[in-house]
Amino acid sequence: MRNTCKVVLFIFLILSQIHNFASAQEAALSVLDSNNVYVGKYLNRYSVAIKIGDIWYASQYCFAMDGISNDGDSCSQRLVIEYTTANCTGTKYIYASGPLMPEMITIGQPPLTANGYYTSAIFYYPQFPFSLQIIRSESINGYCVNPATPLTYYVGVMNSVTMTFTPPFTVN
Repeated sequence: MRNTCKVVLFIFLILSQIHNFASAQEAALSVLDSNNVYVGKYLNRYSVAIKIGDIWYASQYCFAMDGISNDGDSCSQRLVIEYTTANCTGTKYIYASGPLMPEMITIGQPPLTANGYYTSAIFYYPQFPFSLQIIRSESINGYCVNPATPLTYYVGVMNSVTMTFTPPFTVN
């Protein structure tokens, strides 16, 4: 019964966050590249909300006005893939929680601008619907590790999309 209550509460919180963000995003500032191509909604100095399908994802602090950063201080380069098996095989999942919306892992791709920023990135994200899974192993940048005890996370099946922009970015 307790697990059912947790699942219902989590679904309610996620749907509330998505609804609240969707309502608030109308007033949010837009991020555009130098060709006036829409990138997403401005979250803060280094993060943009990008809509994939009907879900908004946070870009994990990888955007700078000059391009996409892979700076370890401001951008998560760590791709963590969750598995329900003990040997990093089977369905690939990505953790599906964030303070306001699910986060996506952003990994910049060449070419680089003159300032050393990427113009393209692969965005790894948890596909909706999310589910509660018992995680028995994780692949962290290609290395399989096992937690001391299995972890229970809300995850989504791993998906990715590559996007290319023309920096610098502007906020309108």
